[in-house]
Order: sequence, then structure tokens, then C-alpha cells
Amino acid sequence: MDTARNQSIQEAINELGPPALRIDTSDISEEQKVKEDIADEYVVFLSERCSGGCIAYARYKRGWIPNPSLRFVVSHLLADKIRSENL
Repeated sequence: MDTARNQSIQEAINELGPPALRIDTSDISEEQKVKEDIADEYVVFLSERCSGGCIAYARYKRGWIPNPSLRFVVSHLLADKIRSENL
């Protein structure tokens, strides 16, 4: 695994504190992850120091990547919101 990429997530934690959101995708098949470009894990930090007030990281097999596509995260959060409203 790429040490520099892993250091970037630790640096973000050191600078911004713990993530405000963490999404684990271990329940999704590897085939679907590859097909839909879904990371193994996502973290989002909230901070006024970040452009737009937040920064996201995604953990893939190759390490942590800053500013990934967040389509999966958005659909996951919206699905949770819809489920909770329909209870």
C-alpha cells in the first residue's frame, strides 16, 4: 500500500480531527465496487478551512484518495433518509 496516500488521511485526521461521516462498504461485492467505482470506505471531514466546508477521502485497494466521486455516498445518504421518513 502507498505510504504517502495513507499518510494523507492521517494528516487530515491530525489537522481536522475525527471525520464527521464514515461509510464502510464491506457489504458490497467486489464486482459491484469495480463496476460502479465504489471505494472500500469513505470519510468526510467538516471544516471551515476546506473549500466548500468539507473534504472527503475514499479508501481503495491502492490507498486513500482525496476528493473522490461521491455519487455512492450521496445515494447511500438519501436512501437512509428516505427509509427513515417512511418508518
